Amino acid sequence: MSFRFVHGADLHLGAPMGLRSIPPGWEAHIEMLDRNLLDRVAAFCCAEDVDFLILAGDIFDNPHPHLRLQRSFVQAMEQLDDAGVHCFLIEGNHDAGVWDRFAFPLPARVHRFGKELGEIKIRLRSNNQEISIWGASFAVEHRGRPVVDAFPNALQSDWAAVVFHAEQASQGRYHPFLHKDLAYSPFAYHALGHEHSFQQLQNPALVYPGIPQARHRAEVPASGICLVEVQGKQQQVTSVDVAAVQWRTEEIAVDGLDENGVFQRCVNLVQRCHDQHTQPVIVCLQLTGTSTDHRGWSSKARVEEFLEALREETRWLQGVWLESLEYVGWPAVDRTTLTDRDDFLGEVFRQLTNEEPLRDVDQILSHCNQELCWAAVYEEARRQLLGAFNENLDGDEGHVD
Repeated sequence: MSFRFVHGADLHLGAPMGLRSIPPGWEAHIEMLDRNLLDRVAAFCCAEDVDFLILAGDIFDNPHPHLRLQRSFVQAMEQLDDAGVHCFLIEGNHDAGVWDRFAFPLPARVHRFGKELGEIKIRLRSNNQEISIWGASFAVEHRGRPVVDAFPNALQSDWAAVVFHAEQASQGRYHPFLHKDLAYSPFAYHALGHEHSFQQLQNPALVYPGIPQARHRAEVPASGICLVEVQGKQQQVTSVDVAAVQWRTEEIAVDGLDENGVFQRCVNLVQRCHDQHTQPVIVCLQLTGTSTDHRGWSSKARVEEFLEALREETRWLQGVWLESLEYVGWPAVDRTTLTDRDDFLGEVFRQLTNEEPLRDVDQILSHCNQELCWAAVYEEARRQLLGAFNENLDGDEGHVD
């Protein structure tokens, strides 16, 4: 038996982008985000000539999607139906009950699962073999009950998958289960949704594809959708990026650079992000490393001014938006001066080797003798170290978005 299918989840269509405001010229990118994401998923399925698509819940961000978004979803399903691709859909905790309020009919090859575990059989157009897809939508009234408790003991199909929306936990609010609970599962593939990062476990095969489109900085990087290739009892899973808008978090080392050097390095990185992507891209920058001007970079006002200057410098780059700038560096410290001190701090630094970094106070103290394990001594040592690095180290941190 040989065939291919796509497994996606957590599209969260209709969710807002986590931007402070819509960047200049980005109105069309934001307005068309969900439609473009759906088009990219459908186009990939057609290009790869897969037999079916699984969407494992939270297709929409809420159970009341706008009519225009409903229509965009149906048009994507129609494109797949015309290509002979079956689609299997379940509801997640975000969009539970969405089909009860849907205004438009779905094509014939789109199959929806209810709250109770059910089975749908299809014949693969690639080889005319029959397979079985089982699934259950997220049920609010049963959310504490594991779906795995309803699994059948045996199956009659040569190959079968199960689709459900759940969290990996011993207890929880979202149909909790553990991988070990699937030890006696009769299914060859477990298509999961809910967790937003790509995860693949074996024996038995369990896959969370993660989110295909990041909506805010905390979701960076997005995962994608999964192309699954079945060859007999072997299954190869490949994560595929289909994001309509890319998010990039990039680090800029400030070691040995003056303000102009940092500025030019930031501009060059934003330029590279523009050149590397055909889709719109949102960039979040972090300034890292050791700076002789740590106190200046720790000023939120200065970082904000620097961000505005960078945005002005890169405004001509179409489809790129510099969303945030954050300073997470550490002050430059003269190791020799600290080592020569005739006090407690000098004793601390004389215990260190030249290879040990001077950026993390707790890491420095971890290399010292066991006397520092006493809580009172440790806290005093930590206080003195912070003071030695920079008297204003605990002040306003530079972070702007």
